[in-house]
Amino acid sequence: MLLALALAAGAVYLAEVFWTDIATPARSLLYTVIHENGHAIPEVLSQDGEVLEIFFNMDGSGYVLSTGGSDTMLRVGLGLMLPVLVAALLTVLGLLRFGLAITLGLIFIVLFWQAVFFGREHDMRVFWTICYWALPALIVAFCPWPLLRSTAVLIYAVALTLGVIDALPYLHVEYVDRPAPFTAGMEPAPQAAPSSIQSPERAYKIPSDIRELADYWGAEEIAQPRRYIHALMIACALLAAAAIISFNLRYRS
Repeated sequence: MLLALALAAGAVYLAEVFWTDIATPARSLLYTVIHENGHAIPEVLSQDGEVLEIFFNMDGSGYVLSTGGSDTMLRVGLGLMLPVLVAALLTVLGLLRFGLAITLGLIFIVLFWQAVFFGREHDMRVFWTICYWALPALIVAFCPWPLLRSTAVLIYAVALTLGVIDALPYLHVEYVDRPAPFTAGMEPAPQAAPSSIQSPERAYKIPSDIRELADYWGAEEIAQPRRYIHALMIACALLAAAAIISFNLRYRS
């Protein structure tokens, strides 16, 4: 169990050290894909909501263009928490070696679907980077060695966990740049990270995720919603650790 985690952490570390220019944007993009889909899911499930476009950028920014039919707290909160929940779930499944082939298959389907439908619109680098995340999952899913499949699942978990850690400073940001004006009546969901867009005529300021939560609760400062998000993140980590410990005490003692 711990060997797979050590191998996964080692693989991510070596990629970050020797292929920094490739690994770091790829890890950031993986986080952004999950984050923006967290914004999109409530829109898809709501009666009045509709997702018109999901945009990913190689600098780690992104947005969901929607009609804004879902509840603000659910839409914004799930965007912030979905990467944490997915990272915790993948960690539990990878360490317990439970449903690895199915998990890897689902990872491939979700990421490849994102690449095909949302990764080709603006930057082909986004498409290929998401594909590079997706294809190994499909290959390893058919591998007969449980250790390799467990390591592969944990690589996604470790990379996503690092993405969550990298995004923590974003919880202190109140406004972010957003490219291009939107059509009237359409609501852009907050983006995953501050954008690096430099053109002033093609960008404008919108509230960040945490600012939207503060406005929803009528709070002037963003400190209170930030504390809630931090508490939920810690709770997810503790629940994942409890699940792993409980399984080992019950079935492997």
